[in-house]
Amino acid sequence: MASGPSGEHLVYIVGCVNCHHQTPKEIINAPPLNIVKSYSLPEFRHLMKTGITRTGRNMLAQSSVMGIVASERFSHFTDDEVRAIYVYLTTQWTAKQGITEEAKIPILYKALIDKGEIRP
Repeated sequence: MASGPSGEHLVYIVGCVNCHHQTPKEIINAPPLNIVKSYSLPEFRHLMKTGITRTGRNMLAQSSVMGIVASERFSHFTDDEVRAIYVYLTTQWTAKQGITEEAKIPILYKALIDKGEIRP
């Protein structure tokens, strides 16, 4: 019997962690992934498929990276994949994990930091 999609696997391979925790805020000002805990599953599904937040902010209309990836990539997720991501982020993802991922920024962006293009 095959199991459903892994939320942890999806969160890492589709770039959630990269944009929200491994990229300097000067490049992508994405909130910590813990923000998902403030969404219901239907609200999160709507965000992932449309780029529109639970408060009605249309991130695609604002040319936000999240709006673009929701429209061009995430809209292709199955409901099971969205549910797996939601369950993982609301039940297993922690602020400590986010901090661990953010600690990778000086390594991942060393060239830009060394050139003074972004702060360490």
